[in-house]
Amino acid sequence: MRIAILKEPTNIGTLRSFATLYWQVRNRTIHSRILLTPEERANLGFPGAKVPTSPKEPLDADLHLTEDFWRYKAEDFGQYLEAAHIKMLAQC
Repeated sequence: MRIAILKEPTNIGTLRSFATLYWQVRNRTIHSRILLTPEERANLGFPGAKVPTSPKEPLDADLHLTEDFWRYKAEDFGQYLEAAHIKMLAQC
């Protein structure tokens, strides 16, 4: 799943992602990549994020979310996505 906003209000069809999520069946985890840096994620209560290995990656941090995370911290994840959204809007 990609969560994005329009790159420019007048440029319909061009999106810029501020978060991506995908399910890893083998590990039973959700892989999350988001615009926030690992330090910003830790400040929001999501420690353990890493910087992506590719220098061309536009999103700033990777985090694997386990079943326990979704069971106990799912509501907090909305605030985390909102923080990434606000950061992207400030960059536009």
